Amino acid sequence: PDYYESAFPQLDTLAIVRGEAEDGFDCQNKTRCSLIPSEDYFPASESVQDWWENKLKSDDPPPKPTNPPPPDCSAAYLEVSYRCRRRTPTGLLQRKVACSGDGNAILECDEGSDLDIIAATYGRRDSTLCGGASESWDATYCPDYYESAYPQNDTLAVLVTGEDDGFDCQHKTRCSLIPSEDYFPASESVQDWWENKLKSDNPPPKPTNPPPPDCSAAYLEVSYRCRRPSGFDFTLDIPANITVLYFLCLIGIFIVTALVHPTEFYCVLHGIWYLFCLPGGYLILMIY
Repeated sequence: PDYYESAFPQLDTLAIVRGEAEDGFDCQNKTRCSLIPSEDYFPASESVQDWWENKLKSDDPPPKPTNPPPPDCSAAYLEVSYRCRRRTPTGLLQRKVACSGDGNAILECDEGSDLDIIAATYGRRDSTLCGGASESWDATYCPDYYESAYPQNDTLAVLVTGEDDGFDCQHKTRCSLIPSEDYFPASESVQDWWENKLKSDNPPPKPTNPPPPDCSAAYLEVSYRCRRPSGFDFTLDIPANITVLYFLCLIGIFIVTALVHPTEFYCVLHGIWYLFCLPGGYLILMIY
């Protein structure tokens, strides 16, 4: 079990099944998926022999007898935990985080609905995502650098349009993204941004001429929703919740009726009692 935990990390296995890794099975959000439990698809990060030698070196005291042979760790199997769930309704805002170096990231909607990209940022705002930032990552200055070097509108344009090697994801059912600086280039380097910041800071930071911060390990974060391809989507484009609109129309009907009958206008005040007692009325009706 210790060898398997080291050689087949759970997150790597999960990424292969979901399709987030290269040559993965892409089972996420599918109705049916076929898996092949083989080391051709789930390769070990290290052999049993290498793992065993490293373990013998690190054990204190060393095991007896000296230099024992490695254990037999063959006959592995694939264990998957999953659940079946209803498909995402149109209009629900979704968030996708794509890590640099993890291969393609997939944005996908159910059949009959298209992608509507709301916002996109390239950089890092959370030090824990995508394996975490390095210990030298600067949480004070790096978010400011990313905001300056990767403008949100430029990042969104790369996703939405197909110009200048953009991904052209808008109004597509499925879109593949590559979170890399080859597609999301910085408008300025960390060094240039840092030098300009030092010149503009008043008073200047101490010590004088400090080195630029470590702002590596960026990731792509996309906010999107799935909507029907027609020009008007009732679930998204109505000005308020349907229940709110229903009550506003109900109140409007009674107010218009009261204006037509001014001598009985005071009866509208009893409508407040009606709205308060309506839930209790259903309860009493069931008891009755």
